Amino acid sequence: MLALLDAAVKGYAKVRYVIAFGGREVSSNPGYAAYTIANGAMWSALQFANRHTKLGCYFLELPLVEGSTMAAQYLADRNTDKSRVGDAISPSDIARVILEILADKRDPKERVVLKPDWTA
Repeated sequence: MLALLDAAVKGYAKVRYVIAFGGREVSSNPGYAAYTIANGAMWSALQFANRHTKLGCYFLELPLVEGSTMAAQYLADRNTDKSRVGDAISPSDIARVILEILADKRDPKERVVLKPDWTA
């Protein structure tokens, strides 16, 4: 993320938006701690860039995504409490939000949470 932001700021390409995909704390299983911590660090880096650059940086916080490797891994994990897993979202749900961002209908300071009632 830092290398991408650095390249965008230095103007190696005409970049107006940075859109990052992350997740939320999905499990109390310690095996997912690094995943959760990395998403928090990415959110912080994007907010720093929003304050100190001209980029519009967005963080899309996702539940499980239909057909994704993360969803398959999480659901295959024997330590996952499957009774608490909510419905996954479709890639078209994500595309809709990206189109809103590109049409300047979203605030880059907003943490975009898709399916906020989703739990795991």
